[in-house]
Amino acid sequence: MQDALSSLTLGDSLYVDRDYEGALENFTAAICLTDSRRINKAKTTSESTTQDVDKDNTKANEAETKVIRFRSLSHRSETYMSLDKFTHAYNDANAALSLYPPNDILDSATPSSGLRPSELALAYDRIARACVGLAKANMGVAARTKSGRVSFIKLSGPGMANTESEMEEEAREHWETALVLAGMLDSDTNAEEDGGEGKKGEDGDKKKKEKSSDTEGARLVERFQRELKKLVEEDEEEEETNKKPTTTTSSGMGDVMDAMKNGAVSGDPAKNMSESKDEDSPSKSAPNPSSKPAKSKNRSTGGLPSKTPSDHPACYVSYICINLLKVCMRCARNAL
Repeated sequence: MQDALSSLTLGDSLYVDRDYEGALENFTAAICLTDSRRINKAKTTSESTTQDVDKDNTKANEAETKVIRFRSLSHRSETYMSLDKFTHAYNDANAALSLYPPNDILDSATPSSGLRPSELALAYDRIARACVGLAKANMGVAARTKSGRVSFIKLSGPGMANTESEMEEEAREHWETALVLAGMLDSDTNAEEDGGEGKKGEDGDKKKKEKSSDTEGARLVERFQRELKKLVEEDEEEEETNKKPTTTTSSGMGDVMDAMKNGAVSGDPAKNMSESKDEDSPSKSAPNPSSKPAKSKNRSTGGLPSKTPSDHPACYVSYICINLLKVCMRCARNAL
């Protein structure tokens, strides 16, 4: 057990020095050394050689092993968070919290369990931050195994609001739990201060308030409240941005239609062809009364419209479609 504890201590030291890869190696070593299957195998071997087993020492060793494993998983989760590996960070924090179920959370937060009072709250904070990181990376839950591990998948589109809201809602739940634990820690600290001998007078009360407001529980409460407020603000901003594309899409289609009309009037092939045809045709300068207008002929015979498109873009499009239809019919005849 000393090997696991030394690996945990060395991993914490390397994390402070920002040697994240070295910290991961030592945290992983501590987790492997505190694996229950490994411990049970070693216990079976020792019991076969030694008949007398001290049950009290065994329980103490199990509790110590549980604490070391919890810290190794929780600290490795924080290390993965520093490397933006939110999937591993989520699973490590989830595995650490599974060692202390919610029903036993009050007993686990007591000093007799070996855990510091703030460690469970910080573990919930880590899994909440991992959820937010996964939501921003557009990752969604793919499957949850019986062992508690969760696999994630990259979503195809950035607008998958349901999965994003699912991860954000989970983060909100974890932060609310962390906030409750931090509040309990703060209230316990204030109760201990009230139960002790306090100084009388205004100076004593002032010092007591300053001391209670500077406790670890008060700092964690303020921190978790800030995270929850930030999450709510991000949700409101996201709702506002989701409303904008609906208005801009309709206006964008209008802009496209206006651009097509303006382009057809001021320099597109429709106008150029019509202008060049009008300049070359002698009917503009000297109209021939004997000639019949093509428009009346087309109306009476039901023939195709004139080859010269008008200035309207819709007519020009119809002109192109009719010519394409002619080519297709000609190709069909040749194929037959």
